Amino acid sequence: MPTIKHNPSEVFPPYRAYSHGVEVRGDARLLFISGLNGYESDGTTMPESFDEQAELIWRHLRAILRSADMDVRNIVSLRTYLADPADDEVNVQMRVKHLGDHECASTVVCCRLLEPRWRLEVEAVAERLQYVGKALGLIKSELSGRTALIGFAGSPWTLANFMLEGGGVKEYAKAKQMACAEPKLFERLMNKLAGAVSILLQLQIDAGADAVQIFDSLGGLLSDGSFEPVSGRWIRQIVQSLRGKVPVIAFAKGVHGNWNELAAIGAQVVGVDWNVRLADVRSRLPANVAVQGNLDPFLLATSPEAVAAETTRILREMRGRTGHIFNLGHGVPPDAKLENIQALVDTVRGFQ
Repeated sequence: MPTIKHNPSEVFPPYRAYSHGVEVRGDARLLFISGLNGYESDGTTMPESFDEQAELIWRHLRAILRSADMDVRNIVSLRTYLADPADDEVNVQMRVKHLGDHECASTVVCCRLLEPRWRLEVEAVAERLQYVGKALGLIKSELSGRTALIGFAGSPWTLANFMLEGGGVKEYAKAKQMACAEPKLFERLMNKLAGAVSILLQLQIDAGADAVQIFDSLGGLLSDGSFEPVSGRWIRQIVQSLRGKVPVIAFAKGVHGNWNELAAIGAQVVGVDWNVRLADVRSRLPANVAVQGNLDPFLLATSPEAVAAETTRILREMRGRTGHIFNLGHGVPPDAKLENIQALVDTVRGFQ
């Protein structure tokens, strides 16, 4: 993949044969910003106070982001090294001042810095998924208000499994092992993923998504007692970061003993898979939380008659119950037939 170095003139000259920022370009753009310290642009002068050094570092950080056509809202991970833990309160105030309501993954490390005059050092990772926003903008234009546009992303727990295993496998074990054996490392990973998912969903909202859905496709790997601390809490963090800008749908496949936890996540809609009766779930959830589902996706590979019959059964069972969005109980399978998808749409639209 091509890489681009970013060393804007406003920032002190890079030394020891490194670059302030290195951008990796592919389908997405990933910008790695190395440790910034409190030097002025001449590379030698340095203010003495923590506040002045911090302001200087944030100014340089913005300059590097601008050179890559990004801003602070593209930051997905921020790491700050403090020479004195007593400065952390001011450090937090600075972060809030410069990031506003943008919530990225953030780590603070207290350590001895290389230069005794440095009060802090900052590094960051910024990402820009340009193609996602462009694609949604095109789709939004084509829809012309005829129907809602739904954005989506995987949950941190599901993404962690795919990351650690390297793809789809028969049995997912590495994320569970990390959560149990290395809880601090697992929390750092999940915090980073939650921040990245929040940014991705916000990007989709900014591009015109009318609602967003979070897919926890591997939530069912967890026991009833571990779902909330291992997966649910991170979905809730994402929902909170979106601040009610659009409705959020939370879908956790196979999580059938945690309806209260799912309702407490804060999403306006809970997605339900095809392995439970939708009417039973509706009766367990608060009236202000809608349900979405739950046709067995397998039926899309059968016949229009089978699809229409099961779709009608679900609609009849949910008749008179408020807050139901008809949908599949998971994603569209690769072998789905277009005539079956059309039968589903026609049945739902024609139901009385």
